Amino acid sequence: MENEIAVAAALYEEEKKRLQMLIKECLEDLEGPNYLLANHHQTALYQVQQTLHILYNLDDALFDEKERALKSISFLEETLKTHKSSYTEQHLQNAKITLAKLQTTSKAIFANQEENILEKAIFNLVHKKVKKFKLVLNNSKQLYLQFISQGNTVKITLPNIKKHIKDNTLYESQITHFQKYGFEITIKNTLVRSFQNKGEETISHIKMLLVNIIFKIFYFKAFD
Repeated sequence: MENEIAVAAALYEEEKKRLQMLIKECLEDLEGPNYLLANHHQTALYQVQQTLHILYNLDDALFDEKERALKSISFLEETLKTHKSSYTEQHLQNAKITLAKLQTTSKAIFANQEENILEKAIFNLVHKKVKKFKLVLNNSKQLYLQFISQGNTVKITLPNIKKHIKDNTLYESQITHFQKYGFEITIKNTLVRSFQNKGEETISHIKMLLVNIIFKIFYFKAFD
């Protein structure tokens, strides 16, 4: 898994560089037809950067914290070039210590025990060794996804959406995103996404859907 993430990240980094170059070229063409394409390339760049953020977080659960520490170090180092002070120097040392600690405690999300349990549960569901299981997102607010195998169909459901909206556990914008990923709202107040069971292909689709739910619809670090 780690190698697959690294390969994907490298490819997206190349695409990021390509789009940045295209944007630069378009903006230089002030009176030409390419100037208007800059916005199109900027939208594509934003999507690539979002995907990279997901990939880096999958590879390293502490990626965001490390990025904040690196930005803080860079800012403080630049500040010291023009305004030297013991206060700023101390903050710089503290930031470097924080980064060093983060680098020694790095932990890949997909390397932990919970991920292995989830992968096994999805495998057993698709291969009909179990009929259903729950993936709890927030235990205190009873927010969970339920996975169900029925005949040749695999369903993922999120029940009680009206209650979650009322309690501000879910927002209308998130419901809209669920629908973009193929979920439908039933008369039973439940979001449902159905897959035809095609074995390993279905497992791959479910995993990708979960990545989108956890990283694009929710903020994954907010889960219990």
